[in-house]
Amino acid sequence: MSAKETAVIPESPLTPEQKVSRLVNMVDKGLIFDFGEKREPNLRQQACDFSIALVKRAFEREAESDDAYKGIALTTYQTSDVHLFFGETDEEVPFSHGITVVDVEGKPFLIDLTFCQFMNPDGGPLHEGRLNTSVSSATPLAQELLANGFIALTEENLREYLRLTTKRENPSYLQKVTLAGLQQAPTVPLDFSDYYHGYELWELDECLDA
Repeated sequence: MSAKETAVIPESPLTPEQKVSRLVNMVDKGLIFDFGEKREPNLRQQACDFSIALVKRAFEREAESDDAYKGIALTTYQTSDVHLFFGETDEEVPFSHGITVVDVEGKPFLIDLTFCQFMNPDGGPLHEGRLNTSVSSATPLAQELLANGFIALTEENLREYLRLTTKRENPSYLQKVTLAGLQQAPTVPLDFSDYYHGYELWELDECLDA
């Protein structure tokens, strides 16, 4: 190789975690742009609907321009629906909260950029009357969501996440929670012809481009 030639080192493909992290960070900036609130304890109250719409739009836009994001399966759920599907009998017990599950190259992730609203800044119990108050805000799963905005969705993590989003103390039905079962749970339909879960396209794009 001559002195004038420069070796071209091909870029390494992104891992599934890196793909999710990249778009989660983009959505997080959009939420800060719209709400003026960082992903910190006790902030982003009632922002989950806008967050799941932004997540959906971010993945859709990226798939249009980057082949690495094509074919990613994305599903939106309400946590209350998931609890009722797996065996909760009291509709008032689980808290209704929007989340997104994405499957990237066969590896599932749960995205929740607004779980921080349920956490106490001092690390104390999750907010009374909404979630499991016997669980500390410092529990590892809550801290991982606070730090990253998403978690790898193993069956253990799914059970733990559902344990955090109910007022009951370790309900027995959580033992039969599986990832395969989650795929049969009711989903939140999003109509993308004109609006994304009630939000106009330009509004979402403005936040993602901020």
